[in-house]
Amino acid sequence: MFTLRRCAPGFTLLELITTLAIAGITVAIATPSYLGWANTQRLKSANEQVYRALFQARDQAVRQNRSQQISFREIGNRVEWSVHPKDTPAIAWTPLPPEIKLDAETTLRRKQGNYVLQFNDYGEVNGQLGRVTLSLANAPQQKQCLMISTLLGKIRRGETQKKPENGRYCY
Repeated sequence: MFTLRRCAPGFTLLELITTLAIAGITVAIATPSYLGWANTQRLKSANEQVYRALFQARDQAVRQNRSQQISFREIGNRVEWSVHPKDTPAIAWTPLPPEIKLDAETTLRRKQGNYVLQFNDYGEVNGQLGRVTLSLANAPQQKQCLMISTLLGKIRRGETQKKPENGRYCY
């Protein structure tokens, strides 16, 4: 007489290996894209923080009826910024994320080792135009920049371009 054998429920070893291989290939394909996206988001976030700091300096100058200065410095592997009255040294420094660097395309005036930009009590730039260019330590070809392009204190954003303009890739 015949007895029917029942199979135990579950997956075969071949099915498990195939599923793991497909998952591994998917992760291997997606990881570089995700890392690129995450780097871009970090850089945009730091750029937004600097953008708000520039507006803070300009607004404080108008509100307090006193010239304000924003200073940027690099201490070790960290970029920091501070908004303070023009005639006083910076005390409170705010750090940017550690992977963010001030790029060589930064053209703000240097004063006592710091990059500085001053706003007068009308919110206008005190004769100093320039740009703050940020890049990533692990991807220096990716850049975000903020340009102070008029004496009235107009601040505009830029990012990495393929062709340089006046020797700079961020505009």
